[in-house]
Amino acid sequence: MPNVNNQLNILLLDCAPFTGGAQKSFWSLVAMLPESGCSPLLMAADGLAEQTRDATFPCQKITARHWPASLKGLWQYWQDSRAFIPLFDETVASFKPCLVHANCIRSALLLPADCRLPILLHDRDSHFPFFFVRLVANRFPNLHVIAISPLVAEKWRGLLPDDRLHIVPNGFDLQAITNTQPAVKNDSASFRLLQVADFSPWKRHDRFLSLLAQLKQQIPGLKAVIKGRIRDRQGEHLLNDLKQSAANLGLNDILSFNTADESALTEIAATDVVVSCSDGEPFGRVIIEALALGKPVVSCIGGGLDSFLSDCPAFMAVPPEKLQNAVLQWLPAEKRQASIPIAQKAAESFSIERHVADIVEIYRQIAP
Repeated sequence: MPNVNNQLNILLLDCAPFTGGAQKSFWSLVAMLPESGCSPLLMAADGLAEQTRDATFPCQKITARHWPASLKGLWQYWQDSRAFIPLFDETVASFKPCLVHANCIRSALLLPADCRLPILLHDRDSHFPFFFVRLVANRFPNLHVIAISPLVAEKWRGLLPDDRLHIVPNGFDLQAITNTQPAVKNDSASFRLLQVADFSPWKRHDRFLSLLAQLKQQIPGLKAVIKGRIRDRQGEHLLNDLKQSAANLGLNDILSFNTADESALTEIAATDVVVSCSDGEPFGRVIIEALALGKPVVSCIGGGLDSFLSDCPAFMAVPPEKLQNAVLQWLPAEKRQASIPIAQKAAESFSIERHVADIVEIYRQIAP
């Protein structure tokens, strides 16, 4: 496929067998590339299969599993990578991309070691084992990295020169978010709290339960929801443990769990305050979604968005032991109402239009 009219042929790769925040963010970018002077071709596993059905550009299905950190996971990775490489080589020969844009480190690990195309790795993870970070950095001489936050970028310091490390926050379709209708609630709650976090230990749902136990006696009519997806057996066990802990803390009358594999936007629209309890959240997609819907956010300090939102009064980043006091500051309805335009103004910096423009500019910098 020739590169005409100064268009850039971009080969995009995502290997996730599920759809999480990383896939949603990546698809938001990919879907807009044809309007931005690019000709994309997407190679994707099951995670993005639904979205690609109506795509106006070529998409190619690949097989890739989750590869747990075990001998079984190593065997699955070896099988999947061996099956992928001939397909990748054939695609490169026919499509003639000017670069490869890999979504997350796992996708980059699929690429053949002898790939000489510029590789742009979109890194969204602050928890990935450093062994694999160093492996990828040493494996590809033409590697550039887009980190979604300074927190994510930090692990690449010293492995890549500064001119090959780019920090670009995620982009969002803000208009679509603001059109969300709230989930229908059949109770008479006076104040609602929401945690949106898939069931992984580092998301620290236990902190949210402790917070609710503290607030239950202080806020009459308090209701809360934990919204998250179960991705594996570890998630199933964690959910069961959390339900038992909630019962032990006497929270069954105020707390519900929503594990449906669907967007959290309707739950965000129906809440009063969103709480993020994670340890070192790389970005925090739900935080921007909440701000776009005019909701204040209370977060544990140390996340990827802390520096981006340091001047936003609707975003409070505090030590875990101060979550209770931070939430209580949002109890007055008039304060929450006054913060709506402030929150939405902060979200405007994360528009998908700005995000795509920044990414395409990087494409043009590194394309041969």
